[in-house]
Amino acid sequence: MLAFDMKLVSNPWDLYQNMDSEVIKHCENVAQYVKILYELALKADLYPGKLTKEQLALVRSAVVYHDIGKSRISLRILNKKGPLTKFERKQVEKHVYYGEDIFGEMVGNHYVSYESELFLETALQAISQHHERIDGSGYPRGLAGEEISLIGRMTSICDFYDALISARPYHAARSGEEVVAMMKNESGRMFDSLLVELFRANHNRFEEVGKNTSEQVGGKRIAYKKKQPVEIICREWSELPEEIGEDTCIDVTEVFEDEVVKTCCIKVCKQKSLIVKGNSHQKYRNLQFQLEGGNLLLLQDVRINGGSLPVLIIGGKDCWIILEGKCEMDSEYAFSPVYLKGDFSGLKINFLNRTHKRVAAQGG
Repeated sequence: MLAFDMKLVSNPWDLYQNMDSEVIKHCENVAQYVKILYELALKADLYPGKLTKEQLALVRSAVVYHDIGKSRISLRILNKKGPLTKFERKQVEKHVYYGEDIFGEMVGNHYVSYESELFLETALQAISQHHERIDGSGYPRGLAGEEISLIGRMTSICDFYDALISARPYHAARSGEEVVAMMKNESGRMFDSLLVELFRANHNRFEEVGKNTSEQVGGKRIAYKKKQPVEIICREWSELPEEIGEDTCIDVTEVFEDEVVKTCCIKVCKQKSLIVKGNSHQKYRNLQFQLEGGNLLLLQDVRINGGSLPVLIIGGKDCWIILEGKCEMDSEYAFSPVYLKGDFSGLKINFLNRTHKRVAAQGG
């Protein structure tokens, strides 16, 4: 986990994918719990004017990074059996600052859309404040009460819950009922009282998440094994797939452009992610991606000229496009390399490497 040079990483995607599988599973559980808690609080109008549908739509994808700073912590410490030393505890607590470093430089980028800015701020609140406590006894800044954002307060509760219902090298798993009782006892001291009560009253919703996301062997929870993206190494243009039906990483660093290159359109099915690793010294022509919705497209050192076609066709909402390294998108199509196939006013297209791209709507 300490093998990454953070100066070379312009987004947290690679870090997250390569974190310890136990940490990833914890992050995904906490993110799902926070989404449920946020939705319940919004529906109950628990905090009038402070919760929005816009933030609800992205809260899960933002909170999943709350422990991203642990990518800089030694696995020897994270997976240690038995209590940590004072020094080791201080090292673990640094994961909050490390997470802030990873995300902090992205905030304030004037090319980032409102949705991206809201995403980054939400992620930073979860990262910075999930160990703060209502009475001011938490870390790293000793924030108290209203000084802690609602995202921070929700993440604190959900992080505590998932950590204790899960078996760890240093403690056995507790029952959900037992942990909720512990949260109730700490209500008003460690945790927001209203949120704890809301969690308690809807505990069955949170229990269902645990049932669906954990495996059981001999009655014990076992470590989550994340599914790695399918890896495809292409040396010829003809080897590029026409459709991506599962999370995939395509390496085209060895594909060199011929004088005449046929158009290649890669369709990415709904809810699937595609990573493309290219060669920044080469520009790929007539390459096109079609996103169906709920996709993440990460381009690393990929320079594309779509020719007479747009480089991206967006056919569904909630897509993330992240450009890392030396990336370009050019097209002779109309005036934009990005084309919206339909009316998607709620679409979120996010370029996080300070690269601005114009978007052409259908018929525009």
